[in-house]
Amino acid sequence: VVNKPAGISVLGERGGGLCLWDWLREYCRAAGRGKPLPVHRLDKGTSGVLVVALSPRAQRSLTRQFTLRRVHKIYIGVVCGCPDPADAHIDLPLCPGRKGRYRVAGLRSAITLDTSLTPPTWRLPAEAPDLGKGSFPSRTHYRVVRRLDGHCHVALHPLTGRTHQLRVHLSWLGWPLRGDGLYDKKAPGAIARLALHCRKMAVLCDWAGEASVRRMVFRAPMPEGMMPA
Repeated sequence: VVNKPAGISVLGERGGGLCLWDWLREYCRAAGRGKPLPVHRLDKGTSGVLVVALSPRAQRSLTRQFTLRRVHKIYIGVVCGCPDPADAHIDLPLCPGRKGRYRVAGLRSAITLDTSLTPPTWRLPAEAPDLGKGSFPSRTHYRVVRRLDGHCHVALHPLTGRTHQLRVHLSWLGWPLRGDGLYDKKAPGAIARLALHCRKMAVLCDWAGEASVRRMVFRAPMPEGMMPA
């Protein structure tokens, strides 16, 4: 498990350049740990907990846990504005958009807050047209943990693991992550990085025999670059 820094791709980019996997391969070789095997990814701009397998058996188990949504993940984000209500679900389907971006598969104006649910849930009405042509369910829970001057620290629990899910959900509701030039080019740029950090991750270690099965929780300290100017 490594604490991925912001601003570096996990598996490299089309144009080449340094990636985290180059460092991991060299580190594992020097430490006699074999070859690292991918399990999941974090966006280039996102920092925090990244789990890597060191055996095919561990890779199979961890990949299955991610696929079945049994991995508990908590992110911390710094958002523009302050979400209201302060503790709620976001249940908005996503679909591919333009130029490598993703979008909610519906009209922004159609999104409503359903207060009949516990917790309150941002969603599209059942009668709203699906504009995605291949959308997929996407759910996030958020909770405001610290209010700042015009900004908030928000704890984010992705209940599904879609590409850019947290970034799109927050942006479409009007609380974009600071430093996210892809989904909110007008957001204040007083922070030098995407303000999204994987703070905690819990996985089940079950690949070394029944006697050693245990749930392990990993935490990455908050980076200085996450603090707004």
